[in-house]
Amino acid sequence: MVVGPEITPLIWERWNGDAGDVAMNSFNHYALGAITAFLYRRVGGIAPAVPSFAEVTVRPLMDKRLGDGNLRHDTVRGRIETVWGVGADGSGWFALTLPAGVQANVQIPGAPARQVGPGRHRFASSSGEVAAG
Repeated sequence: MVVGPEITPLIWERWNGDAGDVAMNSFNHYALGAITAFLYRRVGGIAPAVPSFAEVTVRPLMDKRLGDGNLRHDTVRGRIETVWGVGADGSGWFALTLPAGVQANVQIPGAPARQVGPGRHRFASSSGEVAAG
């Protein structure tokens, strides 16, 4: 850990957020990055299978408690976008857009896994249920 001139850590651990001296708050904290990573990888379902995003695993957390949503991730290869909806009965649909040069292994709850390439793709849960993650 790097220590500042006042012998204090450079990333302050403040429980009151911005309510105190805002100069002592950092938005570059691991906890904030962990939340963002969870939203991208689990809720939106986008995870790189290789570091360059040439291959991705797409496995969204489709839970009716989350409702409909979308997520866009700008990679070095272009924008990857997921859009989803979940009905009251738990059935759901999922759309994926991949840029050129990207392949995806798509794993939708209640549907067989599929390999897809660049372009727009739409999937449905055939089981009538979208499982909680």
